[in-house]
Amino acid sequence: MIEATELAVDDYSKYLKTDTQSEVKSIEETIENMLMRFEEYKGTLEMISSERSEIESAYKNIMKLKSDVSELAYRVDGMEMFISRVHRDMNSLETQLLEAEQDYPDRSEMTLKSLFKPIISKISPELAQEASASGMSSATVSSYEKVEIINTDELFKPSED
Repeated sequence: MIEATELAVDDYSKYLKTDTQSEVKSIEETIENMLMRFEEYKGTLEMISSERSEIESAYKNIMKLKSDVSELAYRVDGMEMFISRVHRDMNSLETQLLEAEQDYPDRSEMTLKSLFKPIISKISPELAQEASASGMSSATVSSYEKVEIINTDELFKPSED
């Protein structure tokens, strides 16, 4: 029975024996892994903080440029209005030119004096009568109505540079 008791004691002692070295090593590896992850997390937070300050700085610069962008948009709108107005004026002038070309039936018969007859008659009626007497052709000329074209001073204020 003593032998049986000794065997039981040996079995129980083996059961109670633990390998603390391997358990401690496992715990140390877990702690090292956690520390490494903590360092990565800390680096990520520092990077985010750095990028945030860069973003805030860029935002401040953008807000400083807001008035310049607004001024540029105003000038672009003015340029679009100018281009639209010039287009309208050019169409009106082209229409008047076509009408004027239709008023003179045959260009080959026209002389320099006959081209200037409407202008001369507006400047000085006496010169027009003299020109008529001297043989200028008396083609029917419709009266010219000046097209109101754009005044750039209305759209573009002088710069204060």
